[in-house]
Amino acid sequence: TDRLAALHALNDKNINARTTALNDFYHRFYEDQIVIDKWFSLQAASPLKNTVATIRALMKNPLYSMKQPNKVKALIGTFCASNPIHFHAKDGTGYNFLVSQILRLDTINPQVAARLAAPLGRWQSYDLSRQNLIKIQLERLLGKTTLSADVFEIASKALDRRA
Repeated sequence: TDRLAALHALNDKNINARTTALNDFYHRFYEDQIVIDKWFSLQAASPLKNTVATIRALMKNPLYSMKQPNKVKALIGTFCASNPIHFHAKDGTGYNFLVSQILRLDTINPQVAARLAAPLGRWQSYDLSRQNLIKIQLERLLGKTTLSADVFEIASKALDRRA
């Protein structure tokens, strides 16, 4: 708990101590999957400007698997729910990243993919620019001919709410 609290304190700092602490935490707890999920979540919530690249690198970590719903929730779910700076980036990169992961995950676990799509259904809550960026991504989802019924339902219902 103390180590995790220390990591939280360092999480928004682009300093060597953060990297050292993250590496130390990983090596101490790599055998405890619940603790490692917290390690993934912490990094996904980081406000640092390279966070999306960090998440992509973490997706290559041997302890991460798209086949493990808790890992997906810890990394991608946390990014969407707890990182408004990068998820709602003005250029739409956060939405694009999410939809890319939903499309990838849809073939593995459509239920988890559908849960990840839920934040896109709140597109009307945002400014006009972000609304348009989200709608583009929802249309991207609906443009996939092999989309699961689960994800199709979320995306199509979200677009039906158009004003």
